[in-house]
Parts: sequence; structure tokens; C-alpha cells
Amino acid sequence: MTTPGTLDVPLRSLDVSGSGDTSGVAVHEGAGAALTGGARLVRSPHASEGTYIGWLGNGPGNAATFTVHAPVAGRYVLTPHYSNNDRRDNGHAYNTDIMSRIADLTVGGGPAQRVT
Repeated sequence: MTTPGTLDVPLRSLDVSGSGDTSGVAVHEGAGAALTGGARLVRSPHASEGTYIGWLGNGPGNAATFTVHAPVAGRYVLTPHYSNNDRRDNGHAYNTDIMSRIADLTVGGGPAQRVT
């Protein structure tokens, strides 16, 4: 959709420089989570702080719980950082298909919400 005086052009590249503004951002690493069931910290030189939470899922008993204190009541943005190198075996090596994962998140003891 265009407005008068504008032109819609597909974005072909985006260069970002600088470290960005992290004011108002809280970071919670896996080592700070309470782990239950089979969930445990796994060492990896590729993970931030040197570890990631492994063995999550396959039932609600294998979980990681983060305690986060919000300064005031309201809406907040949660941005989980998750990465893996799992790929589908689709028979061709030239175009890897990254697999998506899902998570069930609860806030304040409320109902779980499924996210991808």
C-alpha cells in the first residue's frame, strides 16, 4: 500500500552498525533459571555465558523457570533467544531447512501460552 509521494520498494539489504541501546532491557541467562525434571545446563563455547539449557520439553516436568521482577504492572516484551543447528534431512545439502521449536510459556501462574 502506498501513500501519495511514496514508493513501495522491496528491501534488498539492511546494514546495522553500533551496539544498540539496551537501556530498559533485562537479560536472564540459563544459569539463573530453576531447572526441573531432566532439564540441565550444558556447556558450550557457542552459548552466551558458556552454557545453555538442554533437555527441555517432552512433558511439563522438564522445565526452566525464570523469576523476573517487573518494576511496575503492565505489558512487557519477552524475547527468548534460542538457536540450534538441527536441520531436517530433506535429501539435499544445498538448502538446509532449519527446524522450528515451540515453547509453552506461563506468566504469574496463569495459563500456558504456546509460542513458536
